[in-house]
Amino acid sequence: MKEFRSLEEVDRAGLGDCAHRVVHGTLKRLIDAYEACGQEYVPEDDGHVVLLEPGDTDDDVRAAIGYALRAVAIGRRN
Repeated sequence: MKEFRSLEEVDRAGLGDCAHRVVHGTLKRLIDAYEACGQEYVPEDDGHVVLLEPGDTDDDVRAAIGYALRAVAIGRRN
């Protein structure tokens, strides 16, 4: 799992071409949306992009975002 809070982090991550385009584009849209509302993007308050990779576990996801994705699918977050 990789977490990205800035476009510079995406550029330094060494992702493959397609993954780089997807992650960069997703984070850029998030940043641009805040700018369009006249706000500065603050990752700690506004969220960030997480790239899940093969082998990532529920514990990995829970450590990154605070709950397992499976919990969201069944409607609970603890």
